[in-house]
Amino acid sequence: MKEKRIKVALVQPKVCPDDNENLDHVYSLVKKASQQKPDIICLPERWFFINPYETNVREKIQDERGIQYQNVKKWASELQIPIISGAIWEWRNGYDKPFVTSYFFDERGNEIGRQDKIQLYKGERKAFEPGKKLNIFSSHVDDENRSFDFFFAILICFDLHITNTLSHLSVKNGAEILFSPTLIISKGERSWETYVRSRALENRVPILSVNSIMEYNDRKFRGKSKILSFPKGPISPVNLDYICLDDSPQIFLKEIELEFPNYIRKKRMRQFVPVHNIEVKKF
Repeated sequence: MKEKRIKVALVQPKVCPDDNENLDHVYSLVKKASQQKPDIICLPERWFFINPYETNVREKIQDERGIQYQNVKKWASELQIPIISGAIWEWRNGYDKPFVTSYFFDERGNEIGRQDKIQLYKGERKAFEPGKKLNIFSSHVDDENRSFDFFFAILICFDLHITNTLSHLSVKNGAEILFSPTLIISKGERSWETYVRSRALENRVPILSVNSIMEYNDRKFRGKSKILSFPKGPISPVNLDYICLDDSPQIFLKEIELEFPNYIRKKRMRQFVPVHNIEVKKF
């Protein structure tokens, strides 16, 4: 089995109400991560401060490809590292409601594409437009020891949590790793852990779920970002490597093995019974 490993960096910032301070803080973390030469960097959901309960919340949401977009694009180009922008709120022409979206930039700062949040959570259904399309992205690794493409999906928060549908659809269409920019309140941390463990095991796929640290209206978000991967070992029962960060602002780097989970996932997928082949009877 050939070696196919990528070095990923998670950025877990502490978000404050000052926009300029946030940009400086996140940039400092991204720059620190870039010095370790990762193959890709992922930001969390809402690494900028918006209190959705304030009356002026509409004014706080950026225009399409606005300031947060422009900064991440600049960072990717300057530091020559592919970056997933985390989940950004933005308005778009022709829509009455904004989108929750995540952009992917290559190491030249080129926008490769974006993934809109598909499964909106609770009040988000009234406030945002849902995404209609699932995208599979690719990124190229090329150094003196490695040369390959790897494929991934971006599942924003509830897209990973609500059912296995989007996770399974992602891996079925070639995703080798799932990135999940997320914003999880402290009271939901235990459920969050259950969801990410389940999705990783169900699909035999590494998952990186990146959370922000912030507080407003007695709502606390404590970071606790999570990395789930499959080190080489037995096929069944498979070993799941689970790492949970603490509640401090930080970067975290991890080498993720891709070829072994690719191998065990193929075996796993052959065991699935298509739902349309199952007859359901009610008594």
